[in-house]
Amino acid sequence: MDTAMLSKIERGEKTARKEHIKQLSKIFNLDYNELISLWLADKIHLIIKDEKNGLQALEIVEKEYKNISKK
Repeated sequence: MDTAMLSKIERGEKTARKEHIKQLSKIFNLDYNELISLWLADKIHLIIKDEKNGLQALEIVEKEYKNISKK
């Protein structure tokens, strides 16, 4: 990742891609798992933020995810 891309991500002009997360964790000395969780949360938020039933959808996904994780 070049400095121009990093600057754009920091200013909110660009969104980090998943492959950037490992690099960002090293650059800023942050935990990769925490960063990837935040990245995923941002992705989900962008999808549901303007949806009337966004919270309901999240609750459904949470239940489904828990069922998958148990298997």
